[in-house]
Amino acid sequence: MKQTGLPYQDADINNQDKFVSAVYLLLNTRTVNVVTLIDALAAKGLLNTLPERFTFFNGKSLPTFDTHQIIREVVWIESDLDTDGDGQRDMLEATIIRPRVTDKGVQVPALFTANPYFHGTNDQDVEAATHVPEPTLQVKAAGTQPAATDADWHPEQDQLPHREVTDTTKTASVFGDEPGIYSLNDYFLARGFATVYSAGVGTRGSDGLRSTGGLMKLPAPSPSLNG
Repeated sequence: MKQTGLPYQDADINNQDKFVSAVYLLLNTRTVNVVTLIDALAAKGLLNTLPERFTFFNGKSLPTFDTHQIIREVVWIESDLDTDGDGQRDMLEATIIRPRVTDKGVQVPALFTANPYFHGTNDQDVEAATHVPEPTLQVKAAGTQPAATDADWHPEQDQLPHREVTDTTKTASVFGDEPGIYSLNDYFLARGFATVYSAGVGTRGSDGLRSTGGLMKLPAPSPSLNG
């Protein structure tokens, strides 16, 4: 240990202070799997308590929450957009993954991830949903297309009414079945963090039309175009 420069208690452990110091150094020692000993003990559930609670070591939250007892629920969030033109605000789906102990009033921090790829796309017939390209491309002279303005990218919309709230609940009616997609978020679930995955406009489970790469203000489709 001297040759490798590892800290250790280089004296007889004959009082409580030396004992605590030796245990502290031992828990900070790396195992053959590189992780510290205290992380290895926590990962095996040896530090778990009932009810689950946060346990910190050197300012870091330890994995003392049972990830087999987490809650996966789905909620819909009202946006300020109406991309499908139905006169209502688009509702965006969000999946919440949280420790079960939060049902008992325990508050935990949350990692919020806005990701349009989490929920995937709507299950539609590919031929009906995909534009069929024209076999002949029309050549357009340079400079004939007027430059896009800020109003084209962010068109003003009439004041959209909020959806009427008729009731409140503390119990979810829809539960998510998607696995976590970010190992970092899964890492923090065991450490008492909640994860919120927010879907995007026009993705599966959400309202609206996705227009990534195109103008928000589109011209009327030509009768000669397919799709």
